Amino acid sequence: MSLPIVELQNVLDAITASDTPLQTLLLTPHLSNTSNTPDETHLRTVLRLPANTVILQHNDPLNHWPTTAPEIYDLAMILDLDLYASDLVNTLIAHLRDRACRQLLVALSVNADQHAWTTRLLSLGLSGINTASHNIYEFNISHYKTVPDWLNSKHWANPEHWNKHRW
Repeated sequence: MSLPIVELQNVLDAITASDTPLQTLLLTPHLSNTSNTPDETHLRTVLRLPANTVILQHNDPLNHWPTTAPEIYDLAMILDLDLYASDLVNTLIAHLRDRACRQLLVALSVNADQHAWTTRLLSLGLSGINTASHNIYEFNISHYKTVPDWLNSKHWANPEHWNKHRW
């Protein structure tokens, strides 16, 4: 079950609310013209994806991993995660999260094994966003962890004790 185009469009619109074009990496299962799923041209037309969107369509994640080039995508989306080889998912998500993109979205169909995937995705630092037909998990380093109050220079250096006594 693939993510409906309307729902995917809503997700993309929410993410791309700014006028700045995003350089996007969209990982999908293999899409062909003979199936009911849209092909790359249809995805670009319906979703109004910018020209700098890279759409990787595949059955085998090993053959089409994102390169480790210095190019970093603003957004990476993985659709239909339940179609990927389960032993490679952790490595693929960790690679995308750490080295290939600034924001990562994973769309997991509702009929997938929820407990196993939820545990795995939460352990990788993704947070859940529930929709009607899919559970979407997001990783964005800017709101991964809020900075605690004690984590600032006034609590570390103790400048009030300088030149008063040895501490």
